[in-house]
Amino acid sequence: DDLLTHSGGNQFSFENQQGRVTLLNVASNPSTDMTQALTLVRFLSRLTYLDCSNTPLTSLPDPLPDSLYHINIKHTPAAMDPAVQEQLKAFKKTHAGANVYF
Repeated sequence: DDLLTHSGGNQFSFENQQGRVTLLNVASNPSTDMTQALTLVRFLSRLTYLDCSNTPLTSLPDPLPDSLYHINIKHTPAAMDPAVQEQLKAFKKTHAGANVYF
């Protein structure tokens, strides 16, 4: 297994296994471009962990990768959006083992 971990302080961190991003942690990143950047998440087919808590995130990409088993968007504007809440409830329904926090 080729494992690469990158940490950008409190801005972001990710893990890369065999050329595929498996963990993305952008918690507490103040960037207002967060929502736009996360549109690329749908292309990360092996992403298992996504933490966007405490950010200005306003929406999530649709669809989310089926590989996700951990999603955290607590303390974001997106967490208060009924449409995003429904999206995450639907994801949880079809991915019963996933940890979903909003």
